[in-house]
Amino acid sequence: MRTCEERMRDVLERRDAYRKKQQRRQSAVAFGALCGALVLSIGLGMLPRFGKPAVESYDAVFEAVKAQEIYFTTTDDGEIYYEYAEDTSTGTANQNTGKPGATRPTAATQATTLKGTSSSDEHSDTNLQVVGVDEADIVKTDGRYLYVLSGERVVIVDPNDGAPQKLAEFTLPHGEASGYGASGMYLVGDRLVVMQNRYIQQRTVTATLVYDIADPEKPSLVTSFEQDGREISSRVIGDILYTVSQYTVRTAPTRDDPATFVPSIGCDEESAVLAANDIYICEESAQYVVVTAVRVSDKGERLSQKAVLTAGNTVYANTENLYVAGGFYNGKTKLVRFALNGGNIEQQAQAEINGTLLNQFALDEYDGHLRVVVTEYGTGGTTNALLVLDKDLNTVGAIKGLAEDERVYSVRFDGAVGYFVTFRQVDPLFTVDLSDPTKPMIQSELKIPGFSQYLHPYGDGLLLGIGMDADENGRTTFMKLSMFNVSDPTAVTESDVTVLDQNYSEVLSNHKAVLIDVQKNLIGFATGDSTYHIYGYDAENGFTLKARLAALDAHGTRGMYIGEYLYVVSANGVLSYRLSDFSSVGVLSIVQQVQKPTGTARTSAAVF
Repeated sequence: MRTCEERMRDVLERRDAYRKKQQRRQSAVAFGALCGALVLSIGLGMLPRFGKPAVESYDAVFEAVKAQEIYFTTTDDGEIYYEYAEDTSTGTANQNTGKPGATRPTAATQATTLKGTSSSDEHSDTNLQVVGVDEADIVKTDGRYLYVLSGERVVIVDPNDGAPQKLAEFTLPHGEASGYGASGMYLVGDRLVVMQNRYIQQRTVTATLVYDIADPEKPSLVTSFEQDGREISSRVIGDILYTVSQYTVRTAPTRDDPATFVPSIGCDEESAVLAANDIYICEESAQYVVVTAVRVSDKGERLSQKAVLTAGNTVYANTENLYVAGGFYNGKTKLVRFALNGGNIEQQAQAEINGTLLNQFALDEYDGHLRVVVTEYGTGGTTNALLVLDKDLNTVGAIKGLAEDERVYSVRFDGAVGYFVTFRQVDPLFTVDLSDPTKPMIQSELKIPGFSQYLHPYGDGLLLGIGMDADENGRTTFMKLSMFNVSDPTAVTESDVTVLDQNYSEVLSNHKAVLIDVQKNLIGFATGDSTYHIYGYDAENGFTLKARLAALDAHGTRGMYIGEYLYVVSANGVLSYRLSDFSSVGVLSIVQQVQKPTGTARTSAAVF
């Protein structure tokens, strides 16, 4: 296996060869005109969308970036705002401003894991959208230990049969970064993979830190990978990590210096710009979507990397393809499909559709077709649509004009059936038959007060909804749980509903914040009063509140069971309870500096 230094040397040699070639050019003007013609043909759609080839030189990339030159302003809080450069065709400045890659605020996220969050009878796992495609989270377990992100540290906890003890901890490195923070972690065999964002003099880098945890008492850093841009999302399939970042060109590009307009990738703090044949042009833009694949087992190995000139902010992935969606700020969505090929990434299709996505769960691939739910904004208000796209991202089926003046609040696909919720005053739950991708059909439309923001299958013929109740005027009140009977998709009913005395939970915006295990009949999540709620459901009694447990935080809390114990974990510590009766067993504080509490701490369970 080649070392990281050898791989970086190859990239640097390719870059130097390009610079020498640039110095020998005989006619920069003629060549630039040719590149301009190429970019114009792309912009007019004269080249096919499917299989659009990578560029052969940096010149085409330079022209595409230069055409959308952007001036940037950095605010005191580090946010980057922009406005387009002066429009030379009219002599006036474009006044549209906004955040790069910004999307409208969304109200929900929901998972589509089919059988709950448990991967075995012994311990729970992160709640995932797609089985076999792992997602990063702030707490992970392999059934033996708990791994917890706590500020700038990772703390390894021995659950110790309900009496948790700190086994080890380490502080994340940051080099010259003035700001840094971890977004989540993965467990891959004897490797702990930490995703970290670094901010270095207005330059944002997504870093992947790979630790050897074969001896969990002595974790050690094995290697690190970096790529330019703010992390959008990541996934792990097997031992391969796929990372997606949004890189924005923030300085005036110089034709002879690709480093001024091309993102870099690195390994162990050595970096070089991407090769020209790893770059695709989706549109004239100063923003890139950067996708990389690295093997995180053994010593770590970079497998492939690709970049596309376009905006991106939403990622959906299964074991074969990864989709990046973006550009929501203009009322349209750009889609790019990457074939994963076991780590050999290839950009294979791109398209633009009308409407905006709620989140990653508005995308789902089934039998070679991508299903997409969007809210469309027009001069007369909003409508909603479901689109079915083929592998080339051509639309082959659609249902449009749904739920006028409402917008999508949750989406979930389950094989050949799709569910989505819209809302203004009542909650229409649409059930869609997708067995014929060219003729999707609405099977039922159930209208109830409030809306569901999270949808999750709960056994055969049942669909769990977690959301908000609302009065007759559409004003939201408190959280509610709904169980839908979807055994007959043409006549969906609400079997049971329970309204909580809470109006906030992280689960309403993050599917990884909920514990759902159908076999153990567990529905668990933290609420705004720093308590952890455990519900069960059965056909005879409906929803049952099994326990209302103490938690150390309202946000960033995860419930995970190992063996006979439930652990309620956050950055501040771990509380443990018996699964049999939810009685309190142990507590572990992992805060870096323990301060004397100003009030009375809650350390015991309230069991119902």
